[in-house]
Amino acid sequence: MIDGFFYVFKVRTPREEVRTGRLIASLTISTALIGLLSFYVTVSLKFMPMLPILYIMVLGVGTVSGAVARYLASFIWKRHLSHKLK
Repeated sequence: MIDGFFYVFKVRTPREEVRTGRLIASLTISTALIGLLSFYVTVSLKFMPMLPILYIMVLGVGTVSGAVARYLASFIWKRHLSHKLK
């Protein structure tokens, strides 16, 4: 799924550079979809009760914190680590 979103969002440029915004968007959307799918399966199989407000809060906070973490990781990679491994 992640590779598909990388292709759809055209994360890599022809010069083999990575577009940070598109990378963050593709990873955030794929993570949110996996979260929705896991909520659906656990509620359908009666592992968890149906509490929509709880699921909305968890999905929202998880998605936002994941996007911020991805941004910080890409920033640290570009600014401090990528030049050391070339």
